[in-house]
Amino acid sequence: MTDLWTKVNTNPDFFPTAEQELLLHAALDRGTSAVGAWKTWRSRVDVDRLDVGSHRLLPLLYRNMSAHGVQDPLLPRIKGVHRRTWYENQLLFNSLAGLLQLFRLADIKTMVLKGAAIALAHYRDIGARPMDDFDILVPFREASRAMDLIHSLGWKSKNTLPDKGILMATTHSWDFVNESGLVFDFHWHVSFENLEENADDDFWRAAVPLEVNRELTVTLCSADQLLHVCAHGALWNPIPPIRWVADAMVILNSSQGQIDWDRYLNQARRCRLTLHARDTLMYLRERFGAPVPEGLLEDLKRSRTSFIQRSIYRDNASSVQEKGLLIGLLLLFREHSKRERKAGWFRKVMHFPTFLQNRWGLVHAWQMPGYVASNSVRRIRRRFFL
Repeated sequence: MTDLWTKVNTNPDFFPTAEQELLLHAALDRGTSAVGAWKTWRSRVDVDRLDVGSHRLLPLLYRNMSAHGVQDPLLPRIKGVHRRTWYENQLLFNSLAGLLQLFRLADIKTMVLKGAAIALAHYRDIGARPMDDFDILVPFREASRAMDLIHSLGWKSKNTLPDKGILMATTHSWDFVNESGLVFDFHWHVSFENLEENADDDFWRAAVPLEVNRELTVTLCSADQLLHVCAHGALWNPIPPIRWVADAMVILNSSQGQIDWDRYLNQARRCRLTLHARDTLMYLRERFGAPVPEGLLEDLKRSRTSFIQRSIYRDNASSVQEKGLLIGLLLLFREHSKRERKAGWFRKVMHFPTFLQNRWGLVHAWQMPGYVASNSVRRIRRRFFL
């Protein structure tokens, strides 16, 4: 892992640990490689103390070990996790289909993103891919009307909802929750990296059909789906985000060599995701034998990136921010300014606190001083005491 990472970055916080990598091989590989990884993982890990990221892979692990005819006292227990995931996802897909229908009746186009789309289009087994929520994208131009519809249906903002105009200018999505506690991530952009009004037009043009409980919608094409997984994978998360490896490999395997790599490269450059794409694809190729063309990796390495892109990427990929507070805020303000390039300086300054709140995932604006203070303490401890 260290040799790989020194080629691409300095903080491998979104890469799996050795034990997590064994679990991924057991869940994804075929033949003796899968069974061998299972046996080694089984001997090293206490299943009762699994991290949340690893626990999310148990349904996929069960499917693979069952297909290989593995006999083990643990498998019936893991089978129960698969069954529970299937049941919970059935409820989730019912709610998702109902919401898609209401959007359709309101003449609002929809696209299903992330877990639900990947489960249906690529896993093709809704018990194998756990989900905590579902994600729906609407065109940016219809987002305001769609948000009004969401409110009228009884969905509540999970966090304090800023002014609608400021919200749509400073982030890409917002969480809503219904009275049953189900979370719905409403998108008007595919990703946080590109918030321009027409940022997603090309995603819509290349979208492919998707059926959710007999309700027709669309999702990202395979190349865009893989890029989206890689973009989210290259982010640190307190829950180990190792599921990105499984999602990416399942997309590659289900696509049977039909990934449009030229499109992948062009989209990565257009969306300013070449660093994410480079590091994740290199990892998949070296560790899991992913059929990624060597020429693509070379093209990604040669792609030009700005200082601010590299700085923000390193910051997002690491669990501990290394740069000083002032420099960090200046970098974030530069990022914010690029996203609101048409706005005047006064508007940029006024929207900056909301941008920071969304960027840091904070529920309330008053949490920002505490967030900054805790990160400063962590930087000092990391630098002088660890």
